[in-house]
Amino acid sequence: MNEEEINHYKTIVGAYYGVILMDEYPLKAYVLKNLENLGNNYCQNKNINSEEIKKFVSQKVAKKVKLQDALYILNELDEDKELLHLIKRKIREIDSEEN
Repeated sequence: MNEEEINHYKTIVGAYYGVILMDEYPLKAYVLKNLENLGNNYCQNKNINSEEIKKFVSQKVAKKVKLQDALYILNELDEDKELLHLIKRKIREIDSEEN
């Protein structure tokens, strides 16, 4: 396992937690399952401590970063454009709250 593989897995996990934040999206359970499978498949032949990374991302990574991870991974997976739009809107809301 190298740093790049760990960072990519963190991005996948971040995307998962980013989608969890999207309560307004009715099909999020399907997207979460796809992300869960993606993460499991990614870890399958790599020596990655997935539980430690999941705990770190869920507790320490900011909501905005999780949403950005979700945008990145979901765009790669060519997921529903409506979900991508909702995520972008939520990021803008966070930005306006911070300013």
